[in-house]
Order: sequence, then C-alpha cells, then structure tokens
Amino acid sequence: MIVWVLIGVGVVTAVVALVLVATLLRRLKALGEAVVELQEALLPVLDEIRRGSEEAQGRMIRLEERRAATEADPVGG
Repeated sequence: MIVWVLIGVGVVTAVVALVLVATLLRRLKALGEAVVELQEALLPVLDEIRRGSEEAQGRMIRLEERRAATEADPVGG
C-alpha cells in the first residue's frame, strides 16, 4: 500500500515537473519573440538618433572651422 502511494506521488511529481518545463519553454519562446519585436521597433529610432548625431557632429565641425577662420583673420570677418 505504501509503495503504491509513493509511486503515485512520484508520478504526480513527474507530471507537475513536465507541465512546469513545458510552461517555461512556452514562456521562453514568447520572451524571445518579444525581444525580436523590440529590436525591430528600436532599429528605426536608433538609426534616426545616429543620423542626428552625425548631422550635429558635422555642424559642430563646420562651426569650429568658421571660428578658427575668424580667429585667423579677424579683420576679414
């Protein structure tokens, strides 16, 4: 009798463990899909930030060149 109870408890424990593993795998798959979606949503924003940064850097270089030219020739400016 006790043997059957122990076997029953073992079987129930194994089934619960399998259900938990299956649930975990489904959650991991959903998490992976969410990460891919987030990355796809962020790429355009990151590209826009990169372009804005490059434009700002170009403006800063031009301003520095103008400032340097003005300092080199104060009368001509």
